[in-house]
Amino acid sequence: MTERGSFYEAAERYVEEAFDSPRAMPHFQRTVEYVEILAPEASEALLIAAIAHDIERSERDPNVKAIPTPGSDFLTDHQQRGAAIMQEFLQQQGAPPQLISRVAELIAYHEVGGDAEQNVLKDADSISFLEIQAEHFLTSKLADTSWEEVRDKIKWMFDRISSPVAKELAQGFYDQAIERLEELKPA
Repeated sequence: MTERGSFYEAAERYVEEAFDSPRAMPHFQRTVEYVEILAPEASEALLIAAIAHDIERSERDPNVKAIPTPGSDFLTDHQQRGAAIMQEFLQQQGAPPQLISRVAELIAYHEVGGDAEQNVLKDADSISFLEIQAEHFLTSKLADTSWEEVRDKIKWMFDRISSPVAKELAQGFYDQAIERLEELKPA
C-alpha cells in the first residue's frame, strides 16, 4: 500500500475545512480507501485526487439542485472547476508541477474516466457514492428532484464502473439503493 505523503495530508485538511457539512468527508475518505483496494500501489496524485475529487461542491451555490449527468455542461464544469481549485491549492503548497498537473488531470476526468488511474478514481467514487451518498439521494435529493432522476443517477453511478472487481464491491450497495428506491416510488 502506498504511503500517504505530506501533500495528501495537506489536501485532506483542506477538503475537510472547505466543507461545512460533516456528511461530506465519509464519502471522500471511503473513495480513498476504495482507491487503495483497487490500486494498492496508488500514486500520491491519485490519492490526492480521491480525497479532493468533489472539492468544487464546497464552492457551489447551495441553491443549485442539479444532479450531474453524463454529457451535461454541469458535469463538465464540476470536473474542470474542481481540477482548477486543487491546482491552485497545490501550487500554494509548493507541490511539484508534475504532481499538480496529474492531480488536475485526474479530477478533470473523475466522472467519466479515461486512463487507468482515472478509471480507478471513477470506480472508487462510484462505490463510495453507492455506499455513502445514495441514502442522501433517496431522502434529501428525492425531495428536490424527480424519482426518475434519482433512479438514473444511482443507475449511472453503477453502470459507469469499468473494473469487474469494483463492480463486485459495488453490487450489494447498488442492490440496496435500488430496493429502497422502489419502496419510495410514487404511486
